[in-house]
Amino acid sequence: MAAAARANLARWPRAEVLVGDALTTPVTADDGAFLDPARRTPGVADRHGRTRRLRRLEDLSPPFERVTEVAATARVTVAKLAPSFDPRDVPAQARAEWVSLDGDLLECALWWGSGSPGRRAVVGRGGPAEPTWYEVAEVDDPRRRWRGPTPWQATSPRPTWPSPPPA
Repeated sequence: MAAAARANLARWPRAEVLVGDALTTPVTADDGAFLDPARRTPGVADRHGRTRRLRRLEDLSPPFERVTEVAATARVTVAKLAPSFDPRDVPAQARAEWVSLDGDLLECALWWGSGSPGRRAVVGRGGPAEPTWYEVAEVDDPRRRWRGPTPWQATSPRPTWPSPPPA
């Protein structure tokens, strides 16, 4: 994760990637924070070596309340959550992003301070070697008369990561 962060920040020579606990390291309004709360129970694993998944926010470690406290302080915060994160739990000031590859839902990330609040998905097709990525976002168009779930709209493919930063 730190190597990916360094690659993404290469264009900004003054940017520094620190590896540590964002909940015990002082975070200021000039900082960005990446949080990856534990989403599995400690203890007995299944036959695949995995322990039981936690689905409720209050069961995360650190608690979700601490994640939102960091998000309220830092300039930009992202919290990696389970793919089963309930869209109804997205905080009003956050943007939720679900990532899927070839039909498998992989993860959800909540973003604060980066873009407008809401929900979107990033969908990859074509396998892990060279997928084509699409962004799918909610349509916010009052002219549409839609009954039922919110309509969604896909955008054209976007470059795959890692791609060189723009010059």
